[in-house]
Amino acid sequence: MSVRSPTALMIENMDSQPLVSVLIPTYNRCQLLTKAIRSAQIQSYEALEIIVSDNASQDETPALIRPIAAADARVRYFRFDQGVEPAQNWRNCLHLATGKYCFILCDDDFLLDLDYVKNSVALLEKHQAGLLVTDCILGTHIQDYIYNQATNLRLPEHIPGREFFLKFWEGSYSPPVISGLFHRELAIACDAFTVGGTALMDIELWLKLMLLTDVVYNPFPSVLYYQHGANWLFSMSLDDRRIDIQFIDRVFEFAQARSAFPLEVLLPWRARMYQYYIHVHILNECLRVGIPEAEFAAFGAAVGAPVGISYRACQLAYRSRQSRYWQLISDGLGQAWRIPWIVQLYKFAKDKIKL
Repeated sequence: MSVRSPTALMIENMDSQPLVSVLIPTYNRCQLLTKAIRSAQIQSYEALEIIVSDNASQDETPALIRPIAAADARVRYFRFDQGVEPAQNWRNCLHLATGKYCFILCDDDFLLDLDYVKNSVALLEKHQAGLLVTDCILGTHIQDYIYNQATNLRLPEHIPGREFFLKFWEGSYSPPVISGLFHRELAIACDAFTVGGTALMDIELWLKLMLLTDVVYNPFPSVLYYQHGANWLFSMSLDDRRIDIQFIDRVFEFAQARSAFPLEVLLPWRARMYQYYIHVHILNECLRVGIPEAEFAAFGAAVGAPVGISYRACQLAYRSRQSRYWQLISDGLGQAWRIPWIVQLYKFAKDKIKL
């Protein structure tokens, strides 16, 4: 009786598994990047490749990552000689990948669950789905492993893609778009990551994928999303946000071109998406930094918000997904409005919103 070596058994097992590509676009975060790579390297799933695309970092990224790639054949490192749009760096990762499934692992995040990829692939294969969403942990102290909030979506294991599309950004159908696995060929068919300057490239891709395939849910918080002041969403300019918000129209046109839904279904969906974007991605930023009363008054006049809404009432409305939680005014807590471009952005988008 012949006995196969452990190496032969491992190769046989890898051959039977779909290859998964971990895509890590990076720029000037060498210390955090090494943690992200390491968290992917120690995954229990064997059929794995790790693609690092460096957007011409000026720190020690090349010196730190090249030895890692030399020591582990699964790690492939590419570096642009000159800086490119973030979308191009993401797209480069995707086109360097060879896996059946991919996921974006941001260079300042890392995987928490050693079995995340293994369990996620099992779900995708079980339901023949092309997109997986998962819970994450939102953290502020990565070095000490101190976490401050876990998402808890409690979704069904399998959700029809178009059902998820229509409910997106409603209640539990607001998944963190962090490290969800997706089908690589479907993503390429959706022209993923082709528009520069937008922080919501992943959401745009996910929504397009939902029109083409079903969704599965991995309930275990599998990824740490490291929250800090340099996160893209926290440092976007008005011009960036004007570009960013237009992803909604691109998805709308994608759905129209495929006759996914009647127009009377798509138009309210688009209005709700615009409403949510302004409420969450803009109002929350105002709350985070605080602003003067005069500029709040200008914003309030622009949106027709009634005065006298307390901070507490606004927070309760936000948590219950009420439609007018953006109506907020200072009530002695030191909160005030001070971002003038928010009024401009509202004016830019107001024709898309049904208030």
